[in-house]
Amino acid sequence: MIALGPLAVVLVWLVGAVVVGRVVDPRQARRAATWTASVAVGVSAVAMALPEAPLAGPVSAGAGAVGCLVISLAGLLVAAMSPVEGAAPVLAARLFAVACGLLAFRYAVVEAALLALGTYLVWSGDRLFARYQFPGALLLIIGAVLPGPVGTVLLAAGVVVRMAAFPAHAWFPRFVDRTPMGVVVAYQAAPVVLLEPSTVVLTAIGAVTALTAAVFAAASDDGRRGLAYLLITANALVITGASWLVGTLAAAGLAMTVGALAARRESLSVHDGGDFAATPRLAVAYLVFGLSLAGFPLLAGFAEGHHLPHAVATPIAVVVVIALSVAGIAVLRGFLGLFTRRRVVDGERDLTPLENYAVVVTMAVLVVVGLAPGLLSLVT
Repeated sequence: MIALGPLAVVLVWLVGAVVVGRVVDPRQARRAATWTASVAVGVSAVAMALPEAPLAGPVSAGAGAVGCLVISLAGLLVAAMSPVEGAAPVLAARLFAVACGLLAFRYAVVEAALLALGTYLVWSGDRLFARYQFPGALLLIIGAVLPGPVGTVLLAAGVVVRMAAFPAHAWFPRFVDRTPMGVVVAYQAAPVVLLEPSTVVLTAIGAVTALTAAVFAAASDDGRRGLAYLLITANALVITGASWLVGTLAAAGLAMTVGALAARRESLSVHDGGDFAATPRLAVAYLVFGLSLAGFPLLAGFAEGHHLPHAVATPIAVVVVIALSVAGIAVLRGFLGLFTRRRVVDGERDLTPLENYAVVVTMAVLVVVGLAPGLLSLVT
């Protein structure tokens, strides 16, 4: 089956990649990328209202359009908040096209092949990345082809590797540290959950990974490394059964906020502190996106954080609840360490109008879904 709505969004991202790649001026390229993302968001919203034939698998046609909307919102954050340097904006646009393609072509083999394509596009020669991600992509392809228990095991192994679940996580902190943040977000936006086999073992791995990564995030003294483990926590919660829609949007917002902060200061050590008065909008964005990822009340992640413990076995539910609590502690520690404690005298700048536009739109979605969680159940 092919879903026409998501396919239209794929075309928007591919055309946008060509357009942005031809713009020489960095500022104009950034605006072109933001316009591309805005059009993709609009097309995704229209696709939600169009009738589509029922699709096989865990994602319905309507949810496919919603998934493209979430992916495109993540793309809006990337376009507006990341410095436009080199091929990063073009690469991000192509990765968002791949992510939406997973929702357009509902064949397991095609989805696995698209995930492998995304891995190939991102690889920049890093051996550690290749050591994990290329075998992971191969596991997904073979698992999608083979029927029965063997295919299920291989798919589960591929999901663990691709989503950096323990013990296959070593590549991810270095990936976040060395890769442009927009590329990290675009790579993470791919809905690997489409190929996730429902197994008790995989759910348990997700729960344990969520807790362990949250502990590492809370203990980290570096904002970027702490972000890496919070992103692993978000992935692990999706493996356990949380909504990848909410997880993707919250993780993208948090990642791009940290990326924007990194572009404004030399150090992201929580011991150096920051001046809340200098960057209030950036600080609030970090807090809202982070707390949504951790399932804070009145935000989109709360409904999923409340529902998930009731959907899994009791021992796993206990681990999930503790993981969410520790993730919240990590977010608050990062907020206090990065945005308070000292006054900045170097003229650190708050969100620009373009960045503020993307943040406000995305935060509004998280707040609205948090206030009316029934909306999430209507579209999935």
